[in-house]
Amino acid sequence: MASDVVFVGGCEPHCRDMLEAAAETGADVAVLGGWQRATLWHPVLRKLVRGRGVWDEDHVIALNATRIGLDLLKKRSGPDSSATRTFEIRACGTFLLADQFPEHGQLFEEERGPNSSTDTTRCGRKITWYVGHDEEREPIAAAGRERCLRSGY
Repeated sequence: MASDVVFVGGCEPHCRDMLEAAAETGADVAVLGGWQRATLWHPVLRKLVRGRGVWDEDHVIALNATRIGLDLLKKRSGPDSSATRTFEIRACGTFLLADQFPEHGQLFEEERGPNSSTDTTRCGRKITWYVGHDEEREPIAAAGRERCLRSGY
């Protein structure tokens, strides 16, 4: 289950576009969730989808086996302002690359910094950079975990 980038979540057009951008970077991208049907129409996804959703310890294992955890929020079916992924990825000590949303800055003020993305181009650039720069990614991931612990998330 090891990968450069992982997304655990449901299938929506916005998520698909971001995942395809992630795949275009050449990074090893793993998608876990209800994506099997989408692979029929999107050949790129066939290479990314590695199974159905994961829960509990399997979710933690998937997050700990990756460099970057994607937090892509629902836009179509009742937009989210945060998700449990927002906390789970960071609590596992994994670098989080997230959609930008206002509440995120309130939850993780000092750690928000460079690890948010608003479009596919920016997402791809950030994945390319952080997959290749452990010395920059790892301290941000550690600060996010520390914030989760300190704030009781």
